[in-house]
Amino acid sequence: MMSIILLSIVSFCIIGFLYLGKKSNNELDEYQSKAESFVNSIFENETYKPEVKTERAYGIPYFSLSFSDSENKNHAQSNGLISLFCERIEELCEDIKPRGERFDATMAVNIISEED
Repeated sequence: MMSIILLSIVSFCIIGFLYLGKKSNNELDEYQSKAESFVNSIFENETYKPEVKTERAYGIPYFSLSFSDSENKNHAQSNGLISLFCERIEELCEDIKPRGERFDATMAVNIISEED
């Protein structure tokens, strides 16, 4: 009888961990989809579009915005496109409070060029 109870508890824990992992991946997929949508709308009039990749560290999403070269990266920076992307990311993640503080997209968005 005790082994059946123990087996039930272990099974419940495994199912719970699998569910939480799937939920976490679904949230990450949603962040990725929205970040790609932001890139498409912000850079729609540009001849280039950076690639965006969303990952998670310590339960908090972070984003990499990759440009093909430093010229495109500098153009986006000087024209406020990167700032606009960061603003949209802050709006997307406004409910996330790392260490009880406001989510700061400038800390969660990594801007790189393939030349760097």
